[in-house]
Amino acid sequence: MTSERVVVAGQLARDLVLLIDEMPAAGTSADARVRREMLGGKGANQAVALAQLGARHGAGGGSRRRPGR
Repeated sequence: MTSERVVVAGQLARDLVLLIDEMPAAGTSADARVRREMLGGKGANQAVALAQLGARHGAGGGSRRRPGR
């Protein structure tokens, strides 16, 4: 790995992961046993991969206010 610095500019999001016992049939629902929120988005995933490779990196993210919120 070189000493070059890498900057990641991409989507940073929060992923919602629900663990269920089995896939519900069409038109029905299922209770979630576990609910987890994790960092996600293409930019965040790239930043994690760079860190695992030992790269010197930084990540930037932004947010925007949606109209009516």
